[in-house]
Amino acid sequence: MAIDHSITYKNNFFKNYPHRQRLRKIFYYLDKIKNKTTYADIGCSNAYLTNRIAKKYNIDLVTGYDFCQENLAIARNNYANLEFFYFDLNHKFFQQQSVDDESKTIQNNYQQYSLVTCFETLEHVGNVEIALQNILKMVEKGGYALITVPIEVGFWGVLKFVIKVLFYNYNMAELNYTKGKLRSLHLHYLASLIFNKNITKYRMAENGYGTHFGFDFREIDKLLLKLGRKYNRYKHLTTVFYLIAG
Repeated sequence: MAIDHSITYKNNFFKNYPHRQRLRKIFYYLDKIKNKTTYADIGCSNAYLTNRIAKKYNIDLVTGYDFCQENLAIARNNYANLEFFYFDLNHKFFQQQSVDDESKTIQNNYQQYSLVTCFETLEHVGNVEIALQNILKMVEKGGYALITVPIEVGFWGVLKFVIKVLFYNYNMAELNYTKGKLRSLHLHYLASLIFNKNITKYRMAENGYGTHFGFDFREIDKLLLKLGRKYNRYKHLTTVFYLIAG
């Protein structure tokens, strides 16, 4: 079932405050990017943000990509003026065999854009390195990518863990950690957070994850350095923003 992520930006519930602040910062950093003639939103969900950005900056050529066919159907129905395609970030472009529902064409090739965004998506993919490479390939020379991911380590990581497990009964079974039962996993994971250890070890190679458990934004820093990409990183409340030049 598709999740309506736009609710987190619309409702004034206290728990949505970080999301609304993130949106404010997204526009703050997008304002700094001068060339926004073409736009791709990776992990567009139901395209609520995709459409807001397209309208705010008067971008005519806009494409949304998502893994969830249900989200894509909603996006196509709500925003007929925009294009939407299925895309699995876990696989490299030349491995893609994704058939678009409407055109029935295989999307093996990628197009480049002056602006590429990917909001709160990388924490859900199974292979962050391939996903990041795919995103950066879509940024044309002189263009920019703006990526946001949640902070799941340090103080925020401990606080989120306690709230999710104790108050919202989040299940960590998806991590498939091999050192024992679920209760043992909780204790190991919490200890890793408290002592600032690597939490990515709790994730095995998968097609994707439903929760944020095991995601560490510092892995993105390592990957960008490995790829030799120039970038600026900013933190605001529970979010990390990456502005990466094409």
